[in-house]
Amino acid sequence: MGHYNTGISGTELSNYDRSLYGAKLDYRSPAQTALGDDKTTLKVFASQPSSRAARDELVGTGGSLYYLNHSDVVLGSAKLMVEIRERDSDRVREQVALVEGQDYEIDEFQGRILLTRPLRSTAGLSLLSIIRDTPLDGDDVVLVVDYEYVPEIGFGADDLTMGLRGKQWLGDHVAVGVTAVDEERAGKSFQIRGADVTFKYSEGTFINMEVSETEAEQNIDASLSLNGGLDFESLLNPLADQQGQALAINARVDLEDVGLGQGSVGVWLRDQEAGFNSLDFANPRGEDRVTKGLEARVSVTEDLDVRVRVQENDRGSRHTVDGGLQADWQITQGSKVAVQYQSTSADDVGFEDDKEAVGVRYSQRVGTRLNWFISGQSVLSARDEDGIQDMIGSGGNYRATAQLDISGEYFSDGASDGARVGVGYRFRDNSKAYLNYVTERGASSREGITLGQKTEINNRLNVYSEHRFDRSARDNVQGESYGIEYDFTDNWALEGDVLFGTTERRGVKRERTAYSISSRLRNTSGRLVNRLEYRIDESNDGDAVDQWVTTNRWDVRVNDAWVWVGKADFAYTDYRDASTDAAKFGEFDLGMAYRPVTHNRLNLLAMTSYVYDMDPQNQNGGLYADEKGIVYSIEGIYQLTDRFKLGGKLAHKRSSVRLDRDADDFIDATTNLRIMRMRYHLLWRLDALLEYRWLDVREIGDQKEGGLLGVDVQFGPNLSIGVGYNFTEFNDRLTILDYDSEGWFVNLSGQL
Repeated sequence: MGHYNTGISGTELSNYDRSLYGAKLDYRSPAQTALGDDKTTLKVFASQPSSRAARDELVGTGGSLYYLNHSDVVLGSAKLMVEIRERDSDRVREQVALVEGQDYEIDEFQGRILLTRPLRSTAGLSLLSIIRDTPLDGDDVVLVVDYEYVPEIGFGADDLTMGLRGKQWLGDHVAVGVTAVDEERAGKSFQIRGADVTFKYSEGTFINMEVSETEAEQNIDASLSLNGGLDFESLLNPLADQQGQALAINARVDLEDVGLGQGSVGVWLRDQEAGFNSLDFANPRGEDRVTKGLEARVSVTEDLDVRVRVQENDRGSRHTVDGGLQADWQITQGSKVAVQYQSTSADDVGFEDDKEAVGVRYSQRVGTRLNWFISGQSVLSARDEDGIQDMIGSGGNYRATAQLDISGEYFSDGASDGARVGVGYRFRDNSKAYLNYVTERGASSREGITLGQKTEINNRLNVYSEHRFDRSARDNVQGESYGIEYDFTDNWALEGDVLFGTTERRGVKRERTAYSISSRLRNTSGRLVNRLEYRIDESNDGDAVDQWVTTNRWDVRVNDAWVWVGKADFAYTDYRDASTDAAKFGEFDLGMAYRPVTHNRLNLLAMTSYVYDMDPQNQNGGLYADEKGIVYSIEGIYQLTDRFKLGGKLAHKRSSVRLDRDADDFIDATTNLRIMRMRYHLLWRLDALLEYRWLDVREIGDQKEGGLLGVDVQFGPNLSIGVGYNFTEFNDRLTILDYDSEGWFVNLSGQL
């Protein structure tokens, strides 16, 4: 019971990797197969979520500083990885998990990431690495961040997330697995159902087959940023089909296992319907997709390696086939020659394009500091003259000193050229400066420079800054960021951040200025966290928005019996040219928990909550334009005997609503809730629950009442899971009261 990672991974189509709070069972059998796999694994989790999941995909900018789409990130929930994706198919060919403190630093409250090393926008091509379509061609480098954040609007009493992943080995070489996930949030349901079979001869020889089906849209906010987080675009398509299936087959043979020397041969197939909803295979266009291929690496001799790759992709109306062969010959210990042949065929609604090319590259290592290469390619045939061209290029890496690294490359096809230069300097431990420059001339004209630094002044003070200028045919980006971090004491830290950014795309120029400051105070008796942010967004199409946001959290442990907790959030958004406010939201909570140590039969909880909510003008859904209200509640339970507990709850809500947004008078409503609650220990770890509830709304004379029955299983002193049936229409939380609660429910309760 507590915070955990769902850990449903290891499959291609049915991964579900979130950080939640609730209950989790993770079982691994002591017995293992001959190849070292656990014979039986089972993961089961259940959570009533208090946070929302998000995935941000940030394309590398050449810099180290990146901003998330949301701030107020749940501590410890962020998982970062760098993915290198094939540009033609989006297939992830390489994935590297990043380690906090070693590869990056994150400020969860401000939603800011600072990488240890700058992240380029492209990486060297994969298996076949010589021929390129443009001077600075390469596979896409993407920083993927999965995290949980605390939304401004809370969660319903019926919101529940559950899932399981089980895998059983039938002997040493065959395994079957199943995956199931159910999400319920704000009346929307999402499901994953998957099954997989594995045939494994060795670590390098195996076949994986998997089928998966999803229904409805996953409750995860998925976004893409091309400029380091200055702005984002959604990766979800609300108009796409909301149900679909997918099939994945991956097979690989290690040639040593079959007595054919060193190397491997692999094949893959992924067939994805338009409605299949997977963040690992984002499909915002809502189109059927099929990708299949073969790749092989064979060591003919100690000095000669041969690589083969063939791939076929179908994306909606577009069909492509790529194939190639590359040979690498190690002439001496420091020199190598590589030759590549490539053929590409594309058909898009009758428009066909066929290409053939050959390329050669010579690379040389000089001592321990210098590596350089020279390459060239020639087009054998091409239907489209605007496509691949004859090209030459050269580049290298040089470690000038123990602190200074220099890298660069230049390619040209006559009509267009491109160059990239990078400089990194480490002037002392935990302090660095970097500069990356890229330029392209021709059909894909682009010019950009990123320079930044992070300096540790002393063991308490850090400062950083980054400047970025990027201009291309698609968009123009200019950004400046400055920050300071200061630890006044071991328990109190203060951070400040300033961002100036400008983006221009499709004729629309947007400017953003943001200021934020946060404070964190922690000690053995409590915690206080504060954040204040002011943001200005302006554009040349007339939009101008000012936004203030502050979040505040505190908890105080008076002694072992008394704990006080509180929250104060406020957000105000103003459209300068509008006659009404764009949005306004405030929530203020103060709560108390009491459990006397010397008389632990008694448990008491009390809470006061005030909410004011004026939804954004462009937000879908919602019953009323404006609502405000205050809720008082107290509940408790007392253990009369070893088997019998008696308790109850009283809650009172005074709320007001108005139908015209930011206009007219509020209409008052007074709601009272009373609950009588009894628990009885039956046998073993089973407890019976009986409730009777009364709800009345004074102004309209509406009264409702009814019972609730349930059975809980006690898994320990701090965790119980149960099921039951609610015979009433209403739930027991006046802050998010709804009248759609009748029926079966799953109950999860526990304490830390």
